[in-house]
Amino acid sequence: MKFIRVTSISLFIITAFAGTSIAQSYDDFISTLSRADSSQSEIRVDLKKSTEFYVGKLISFSSTDLTMEISVGSINLKFENIDQILIVDSKDKESIWFRNHSKNRLFLYPTAIANEAGTGYYQNIYVFFSNLSFTPIKGLSFNLFFSNIPDLTLDENIYALGFKYSFSPVNNFNLAVSATRYGAFIDEDFNVTTFSALGTYSTRRTDLTLGLGFGSEGSEISDPIVLFGLQSRVTQRLVLVSENFSIPGIDSPLFSFGPRFLGKRMSADLGFFFSPEEFTTTIPFVSFTTTF
Repeated sequence: MKFIRVTSISLFIITAFAGTSIAQSYDDFISTLSRADSSQSEIRVDLKKSTEFYVGKLISFSSTDLTMEISVGSINLKFENIDQILIVDSKDKESIWFRNHSKNRLFLYPTAIANEAGTGYYQNIYVFFSNLSFTPIKGLSFNLFFSNIPDLTLDENIYALGFKYSFSPVNNFNLAVSATRYGAFIDEDFNVTTFSALGTYSTRRTDLTLGLGFGSEGSEISDPIVLFGLQSRVTQRLVLVSENFSIPGIDSPLFSFGPRFLGKRMSADLGFFFSPEEFTTTIPFVSFTTTF
């Protein structure tokens, strides 16, 4: 069955790059620790599978661990137990905020920002739609989307398999290209492919995304789809998101706006899609995301 083949390919990709992604994470740790050591800055260390973190002065580090001074004395931490390391700016309380792990996506559409290598997320939309994403190496992400609607037969449910490649030509600006193949679990006649080019400009708290894409079914190509998106982090746990489209065949653009409630490893979206011509009619958007 087509869906089983798609899932098997995805799992193979994840397994093949697992060792590489771990090594790259350690390289990022060493780079951050080197900057902290040269500037004599304090660091924040977040632990995996825990909300616990430590803030203190770096004493020493190696290729596999670090030693830091905290309020109760010195502590040694292995890289394998560390989720992230941040440099602390004593004049900036935002420097110890946990990472915004959802910068790589709006409500539905991706931004040009890539997840860190070796990380991924699972997003559930309206209970019956699932989106699984993994970034095996820096800049390259794979996505598997599928529906599981009980009232539909197996061949009526859909899946989508796609990738996104992101890179940063200059500071605070990211570019990305993506392609996604949509199909039905069994029906071989339903196959649609979308292609997109994305650019995201980032300030301290806000990311602005502009995208241009089109769809293809066989030899037929759609008119361009234009995307404008924004997400702005208001507090450590609150992000405002807007995702807006100009869609071929629809005279009025489609707008959306709503909050994203951010946790260290989880987030929840509560958005509303609407058309300015029918403002009284809004479509709620609800999703939950957990990262790994």
